[in-house]
Amino acid sequence: MRRALRIAFGISAALTGLLLLVRVVIFLVLMTYYRPDLEHAYNDTLALRDVRNLGILREWYWWNLYLLVASVISTGLLGGAIFLLRRPQRQKP
Repeated sequence: MRRALRIAFGISAALTGLLLLVRVVIFLVLMTYYRPDLEHAYNDTLALRDVRNLGILREWYWWNLYLLVASVISTGLLGGAIFLLRRPQRQKP
């Protein structure tokens, strides 16, 4: 059972890393189309919503967030299970 937990933990950690990488790439693509100054911020946000391809990227960005949070929670739970099911250390006399 411990081996299965470790394999599941490794898969979950890899998935978390992949989701984080995808989120950073989408963030960099979206930030090329956004100017954060007062005169352009609102209009750029509306333009990002209205452009079809960028709108899909925005949706992927938010769904990626939900998947990333779920993946981090599952990785933490698996890590906690591995910690709790470890073998106790033998004490040497």
